[in-house]
Amino acid sequence: MVWLDFGAYGMDDAELKRCMIEDAGLGLASGLMFGTEAKVVCASTPACPLATVSLAMEKLYAVFFGTLTPIIVQ
Repeated sequence: MVWLDFGAYGMDDAELKRCMIEDAGLGLASGLMFGTEAKVVCASTPACPLATVSLAMEKLYAVFFGTLTPIIVQ
């Protein structure tokens, strides 16, 4: 399982969910299912090819840093 902490971005759970779905095009699980202390955390179990995980990370990077830096998967 992968845990991503977005607490530094000042978003609540609803804002984070909207950002993930609408801006990044990703459907990550909310941390709220694991308790209220995980309200700005997303969880994912990447049972997929590494190239798919890399693409998801590139999308997140583009949304939060405003640019797309390619990640090379070998």
